[in-house]
Amino acid sequence: MSSTIHEQAVAVLDSYGLPPENMFLLPGDSENEGLIVFWYPQIGMRFLILENDALATACYLHLREREARRFDSPEQILSAAAAEKWPGWDTCEPSLQHRNQKR
Repeated sequence: MSSTIHEQAVAVLDSYGLPPENMFLLPGDSENEGLIVFWYPQIGMRFLILENDALATACYLHLREREARRFDSPEQILSAAAAEKWPGWDTCEPSLQHRNQKR
């Protein structure tokens, strides 16, 4: 990965203003691809969609190198949020929906 694309990836991730512990990975078909998930206490889980494949891969690899937590599914993220009582876990809409589905 070129240093320019790596710098762009860092800038993109930093632009969201979230601490690194609020950024997660959902692995894809290969070890260098997957989805990036953010946790916002006010609104819950959000997926990062980047239309530039090289930048998306660079962001994913950067988070993987920083040892971002990996989950197998969005449901697993919501379960961790509830179990670990992340900020907003009990008030954001996705968590409320997830909790109601379990009843």
